[in-house]
Order: sequence, then C-alpha cells, then structure tokens
Amino acid sequence: MLNLVRRIAALILCVGAASVQADPLPSYSPLDQPALPSVLAATGALLDIRQVGERLVAVGERGHIVYSEDGGQQWQQAQVPVSVTLTAVDFVDDQHGWAVGHGLVILATADGGLTWQRQTDGRQLVGMWHQQAEAAQQAGDDRLAMKLQRYSDDGADKPLLDVHFINAQDGLAVGAYGVMLSTDNGGQSWHSAAGRLGGEEDRHIYHIASDGDGIILMGEMGLLYQSGDRGQHFQPLDSPSDASLFSGWYSASQQQLLLLGLRGTLWQGDLSSADWQPLAIDTQYSLLAILPLTTGGYLLSDDGGGLWRLQDNGTTSRLAVSAGFPILALSPGTRSEAPVIAVGLQGALAVTPAAQP
Repeated sequence: MLNLVRRIAALILCVGAASVQADPLPSYSPLDQPALPSVLAATGALLDIRQVGERLVAVGERGHIVYSEDGGQQWQQAQVPVSVTLTAVDFVDDQHGWAVGHGLVILATADGGLTWQRQTDGRQLVGMWHQQAEAAQQAGDDRLAMKLQRYSDDGADKPLLDVHFINAQDGLAVGAYGVMLSTDNGGQSWHSAAGRLGGEEDRHIYHIASDGDGIILMGEMGLLYQSGDRGQHFQPLDSPSDASLFSGWYSASQQQLLLLGLRGTLWQGDLSSADWQPLAIDTQYSLLAILPLTTGGYLLSDDGGGLWRLQDNGTTSRLAVSAGFPILALSPGTRSEAPVIAVGLQGALAVTPAAQP
C-alpha cells in the first residue's frame, strides 16, 4: 500500500532525518539553516494546520510555516530558524503557539505564528536524556535507563510527531520510538516524560487527543494511553485494533473516543464501559484526520484524497469533492465561504462539508 503510510513514513520518519545526525554536525544541518523563502511554500507538503483567531497557520516540509489572513486564499511565509520538516502545531491562544518536527526540534511563537524561535532540538536533549538515564539506573529502573541512554546516543535522529499544550505553561510533545517530552514552564526547559509510559514503550506515538484534563495518546500498532491529570500519569488502554492509529477525537465528559487509522480503521468507543464498535466506511485508504462540525457529526480525510462525513449515528458517506492528494489535517476556516481548510501533500484546500454526492 503505497499510500500515506509510506508517504508519511517518508515525510515524517525519513525526510531530513538522514541529514540530522548527532554531533559532529555538518555546517549545512537543516537544524541550523533557516527556512528559505519560497513561492511554493503554500503548495508543497503541509502536515498540520490550526485556526488562530482570524488567522490560519500551517506547518510543513523544509521548515515552511505559512499563514493566511483571508481564509486561505493567500498565504505568507513565516520566519523560521530551521529547515527540517515540521509535523505538528498547536496554540493556546491567539499569540502563543508551538511547532515540532524532525531532529526533535521544538519551536515557539509569541506573535500568532508570524515569527518563530527555537526552544530545543535533539542535540540539546542529549545531555538531559543521559542525566535522566543515570537517575533511572540509580532508581533501579534498568529498562527505562537503557531506553533513555539509547535516545541520548542516537541524538537528533528522530522526529517529533505531535505537540499539545494544556495551557501556556504545561505541554507535551510525542514522536517516534515512544519519545515523549514535557514542559511546565512554557517550553523554557523540556524533560523526558517517557517514564510515564513505562520503560518498554517503543512504538511511534502519532497523535495527542485532549479534552480538559483528559489526554489520549494514539499510535503505532494500536497504541492507546489515557491520562486524566493533564498528562502527569498515563495508563494503557485495551485497544480494539492492532492497526496503527493516526488520529482521533476524544470527549472526556462523555467518555467517548473515535479512532482513525490504517486501511479504513474507524472505531467508536465508550471508555466508561470499555465498549468498542467498528464503524463501517467504504474505503481501504488510511484515515488521517478528523474535525467535528458545528452542524453535527464529523469530517474525515483519507490518504487517497477522499473526504468523508461521519454522522452522529455512526453512518458515513463520501463527499463529492476530492482533494486528489492525501489530506493530513483539517481545521475550521475563518470565512463562511470556506468553512473548513484541509492541508496535505500539495498544500491547502477549502472544503464545504455540506457537499454530498
């Protein structure tokens, strides 16, 4: 299946990784090379998007961060200090946001996404991992110690795949091979939080879904973890599937969870009763993104360019429109004529969810 699974693997797990190695680094490391201005920045691969007030901000390959003030009709390129592929972005208000990507880079903005500053990257995390590995060994947790030391030895060779901030101070970043970082000071310092998942978790963590104090981690081969205390502690959940889970939607108040994943994987779960139901959807493509709609139900995307409407009763139908390229993320739009903005391997696309076959 040469679809998103491999394309994402190429984009997220491989692109740029070969040129982002542990010390000594060549002078042309993309971690040190600012993103170059490009007229094609908004039409290349964009991997995530957020609505920030009346602005849209999207991140993608080559360190590109683009923003639109007119609902996605025109895009401008932000100033970014790295040129590695950026995989995810999150904001806590109209000004403060964070982006993550290859080389374990974490960027921050304090002006709504117009300019970005580096907070850390894999080279700076090496020493922290080594110190925490020694602490874990002294505490008798040899498995966690070995894992953290391996992270330290590997350096900046892994991508971060998602980031989430509960407030302006407390945040989590997750990535390949079970990497999880946390901060409690807005990213001034980042620490390993891998111990919260135990020392044996090496699967990729693709997505963070949250609602209030509740957080769900989703990932490779059915990875599912739940936290009810803003990510301070996690417990593994019995997953209904061993398929990789790329995205989902979580309602902590209703204890409802939607899971999207490999080859049309779509599950609805009631966490209060651990009851899972597969939802029928007529596709073998992988489901990648979900957005709740103000009119009810959800919009889903797949790696074949398809867009789907999931009704509250669990039925699905494909929209008449198709992106023609894999859609990796969905965001509410800022204009009534473009209520949803989708981004993927060929830029951004305005979507009207009401467009039925």
